[in-house]
Amino acid sequence: MAQNKNTKKEEGINLVDLFFYLLSYWYWFVLGVLICGGFAAYRYATSTLVYRADATIIIKDPSNTTSTARLDSYNNLINRTSVSNEILQFKSKNLMTKVVERLEANINYKVDARLRTNEVYTASPVKVIFLNKQVQGVQNLSVTPIDENNVMINQVSTVALNDTISTDVGPVVVIPTSHYDSSWYNREVKVSRVPAASAASAFLSRLMIRQPNDDASILSFSLQDNNRERAKDVLNVLFDEYNKQAVEDKNQVAINTASFIEERLRIIEAELGQVEGELENFKVTHTLMDANETASQYLSETRESNAAIAQIETRIRVAEYMRDYLADPNKKNELIPANTGLEDLRIEGQINQYNNNKIRRDRLLENSSEESPVIKNIDASLETLRSSIVQAVDNLVRSLQVQRSDAQVQETNSREKFSKMPSTARQMLSIERQQNIKETLYMFLLNRREENALTQAMADNNAKIIDSAEAQYGHIAPSKAKTILLGILIGLAIPFIILIGRLFLDTRVRTRKEIEEAVSVPFLGEIPLVKHSRMEKVKSRKSKTPERIIYYDGMSKSILTESLRILTTNIEFMKDSASKGNVITLTSFNPGAGKSFVMSNIAACIADSNKTVVMVDCDLRKRSMSRSFGHSHKTKGVSNYLYDTSLQLDSIIFKDVAPGIDLIPAGMVPPNPVELLKRDRFEQMIRDLRDRYDYVLIDNVPVNVVADAPIIARVADTTLFVLRSGSIDRRLLSLIEKMYDDNQFRNLGIVLNGSEVRTRYGHNYGYGYGYGYGYGYGYSYEDKNEA
Repeated sequence: MAQNKNTKKEEGINLVDLFFYLLSYWYWFVLGVLICGGFAAYRYATSTLVYRADATIIIKDPSNTTSTARLDSYNNLINRTSVSNEILQFKSKNLMTKVVERLEANINYKVDARLRTNEVYTASPVKVIFLNKQVQGVQNLSVTPIDENNVMINQVSTVALNDTISTDVGPVVVIPTSHYDSSWYNREVKVSRVPAASAASAFLSRLMIRQPNDDASILSFSLQDNNRERAKDVLNVLFDEYNKQAVEDKNQVAINTASFIEERLRIIEAELGQVEGELENFKVTHTLMDANETASQYLSETRESNAAIAQIETRIRVAEYMRDYLADPNKKNELIPANTGLEDLRIEGQINQYNNNKIRRDRLLENSSEESPVIKNIDASLETLRSSIVQAVDNLVRSLQVQRSDAQVQETNSREKFSKMPSTARQMLSIERQQNIKETLYMFLLNRREENALTQAMADNNAKIIDSAEAQYGHIAPSKAKTILLGILIGLAIPFIILIGRLFLDTRVRTRKEIEEAVSVPFLGEIPLVKHSRMEKVKSRKSKTPERIIYYDGMSKSILTESLRILTTNIEFMKDSASKGNVITLTSFNPGAGKSFVMSNIAACIADSNKTVVMVDCDLRKRSMSRSFGHSHKTKGVSNYLYDTSLQLDSIIFKDVAPGIDLIPAGMVPPNPVELLKRDRFEQMIRDLRDRYDYVLIDNVPVNVVADAPIIARVADTTLFVLRSGSIDRRLLSLIEKMYDDNQFRNLGIVLNGSEVRTRYGHNYGYGYGYGYGYGYGYSYEDKNEA
C-alpha cells in the first residue's frame, strides 16, 4: 500500500491530459486568435510603409593612383584618407543637414490611402514654399486641390495657386507640380515641416553604413524611409555633398600656398626691376657694355663665387620669408605654405604635419567647441609644431649664413686677385650679382606657382560610386504575413499562458483524477454540478419556499441520475453484510460541501429501488437538512428525542417527506450537542432504525470544525467524505489519508460533489472514463437543464 501511495504521488500531469485540458477551452483560443489577429491586421493596414535604398562606394586610396615623381609625396599628403574617419564624416549631422536643405526633405507631403497614410514626396500635386525660414517645432498644413486654379488651405479658406497666403505657420506659396491634375481634386494633402536639423537626425538614425571587410575601403550604405524615391535621393545627394566638402578641405593648403607665392612674386618683381634699372643707368652713364677681358681668369673665379653666394642668398631669402610669415601674428591661425623650396625635408615634413592637424582641428570644431578636450589637445600640438618649425627655420638661416660667409671669403680672395680691375667693372659686377639673385628667386617662385596650381587641380573626390543608390520596388516593413502571424501567435499565447498559469497556480481539488493520485482512500463517485436557473432562484426567493434539493429522477437518463446510481452501487459494495441495516454518515471538511444535497439524492435513488430509507439530521447546530424540508427548530427531532426519554421514536419520524423517504429532523438547537450525542439513547435510536429501515442516512457535521463528527460516526457502518469541487486545497487531502490510515471513520470513502462535465485535464474521469454515462448506451446531455 505504501509503495502504491508513493507511486501516485510521483505521478504528474500527462502531456495528453494537458492537451485535452487546453482543447476543452478551444473557444478561448479561437477568441484570442480572432481578436489579436484582427488587431494585427488592423495595425498592418494602418502602419506606414517603409522602403529601403542601397548603394555601394569605394573610398579612394592615393597610394593606388599614378602621379609624377615630383608631386607624388605632396599628392599623397593632400589626398590621404582614412576609412573609419570617413564613416564618421558620412554620419556627420552637419553634412546630413546640408543634404536635407538641398532636397527640402524636412517638408513632408502625405495623403490618406484607405486606413494608411503614404508619403508622396515629389509625386505630390502641389509644392508648398515656406517664406519664413525659421522653424519652431512641427508645422502642419493641409492643402486640398479644388480645381485647376484654386486650392483649399486647412479645409477652411480657398486661395489661388502661386499666391502668397498668410497661415498659422507664416506666409506660404502653393505652386502646382507636374502631377497636378483632376485626379487630385478634393483629395487632402497633409504638409508638415520640421527643422532641418531634426530631419537630419531622423535620417541619420535610419542610415546604416557597413564595411564588408575590415581591410577594404568599400562601404555599403542602406537607408530606410517612408518613400522609396526620397531614400534614393538622400543617398545620392549625400555622396555628392561629401565629395564637395572633401575637395574643399584638400584645396585649403594649396590656396594658402598660392596666396603666399603671389605675394612674394610681387615683391621680387619690384626689386628685380629696380636692380635692372640701376644696371641700365650704370651702363649708359659709363658707356660700359662688358668687363675687361684682361681679367677674364679672375673674373671667372669671381663669378663662380658670386653664383654660389647667389644660390645661398636665394635660400636665405626663402628661409627669411618663411620666418617672417611664421612671425606674422595676423597669420598665426592660417595654414603654413608647403613645398616653398626650403630644401629641408624635415622642415617640409613638420609643415605638412602642422597643416594636417590644422585641417583636422577646423573640421572637428564645426561639431564641437574650443573648450573640447580634443580641440585643446590639438591646439597644444599645433603650438608645439609651430615652435619647432620656427626653430628649424632659424637653424637653417644660421647654417646658410655660415655657408655664405665661406663663399664670401672665397669671393674676397678672387676679388683681391681682381683688384687690378677698374672700379667701374667691379661696380658693374656687383649690380649684375644683385640682378642674378633677384632673377633666380623670381624664376624659382614662378615654377612653384605652376606646381601649386597643378597640385590644386589634382585634388580628387574621396568617394567613387560603385553602385548608385537604388530603392527596392516593394516595401520592407511592415510585413503582412509576419504581422498577422505574430498576432495569431499572441492570440494563442495569451489564453495558453492564462490557462497554464491557472492550472499550476490553482491548488483546489476539482477532479476525480487529482483525488485518486493523492490518496488511497476508495473513491465512490462524483456528482456533477447542478446549476439552478436564475428564474428558479428568483421564484424561490419571492415565495420564501425551500429550494429544491432532490434532483434524482428514476425515469431520467441524465448525468446526475446515472452518477447517483453508480454511487449507490459503489456504496453497496462497501456494505457490511453482517449488519441488518446499513448506516451511512456523510461528513466534509467545511460547510457548504453539499452533504445534505448528496444524502437526499442518495436516499431518493435507494427509495427508487424499493428499499426503505430514513434520513437523520444530526447537524444539531446548522440543521441544513431540516430546513431544506421545511422544518424549523420548533419541530421535534433528534435533540428532543435524546433529551426527553419519554419521547417515542415514532413521534419524531416524518413519513414520506419525499417519495419513499422518511426524515428525522434535527429538532431544537441544544446548548450541549456533544453531550446529547454521547448518550446511549443515540445508539439505541440508531439500532431501532436499523431494525425498521434498510438504510439509515445520517447528516453529520464537518470534521475539525466541531467535535460532533467522530461521535456520530461511531454508530455508522460507512462514512462518506464529501468534497466540493473547487472548494478545498489539495494539501488537505493528506488529512483524509491520515484519517483513513488511523481508521478514525469506518469504511471511509470519498464522494466528489459539484464536478463540471468538462474536467480539469480534458478527460472525463467520471462514469465510463470518457465513453459517455451509462457505459456506451448513448446517454446525452439533454437532461442537463432539467437537473
